[in-house]
Amino acid sequence: MTIEDKIKELVSYLKFAASKETAYGNEYNPDDEDQGVLHNHCGCVAYTVQQAFGGDIVSHKKHYWNVIDGVHYDLTRYKHSYAPRYDKSRKTPKRSSVNWRFETFNDRVEWAYHCHKL
Repeated sequence: MTIEDKIKELVSYLKFAASKETAYGNEYNPDDEDQGVLHNHCGCVAYTVQQAFGGDIVSHKKHYWNVIDGVHYDLTRYKHSYAPRYDKSRKTPKRSSVNWRFETFNDRVEWAYHCHKL
């Protein structure tokens, strides 16, 4: 199974873990067809993908996504993208602590994956 296949499989677990509690800000509406379930979860998703597959988290204009082996993965876009979203991006520095939303989200993904709750 390729990394792309593994990441595509992970998407259903990411959607399961998404909630108003783990979303950034107060504008989370999972039923909004224009935004998608993972709207405002870019930091949580990027952290979880990095925990599972390594690579780097990159950012631009308060948006985060992953780069693994030179390939860009932006899973929070409504239509998932395996290409850079922006021409200019920067690698995020290592954090000394992890945001509680990221940890909560990642724990939910791991629980669902290991318990096969989907």
